[in-house]
Amino acid sequence: MPFGDRKALIGPQGRTIGATRIWALPNPSGLNARWTAAAMAQEYARLRAAAESAGVEP
Repeated sequence: MPFGDRKALIGPQGRTIGATRIWALPNPSGLNARWTAAAMAQEYARLRAAAESAGVEP
């Protein structure tokens, strides 16, 4: 949960840091068993697609 926002969901956030958009991702820690590797990969791919569409190079 970014910046202590208990209502934040995984994905793009409404807040920014300056001109930088905030994107919350699941923690890849093994202790975070709620998220499967496949589900985490989907979220990371979603972030990459958004960055690429915004013209950000990986």
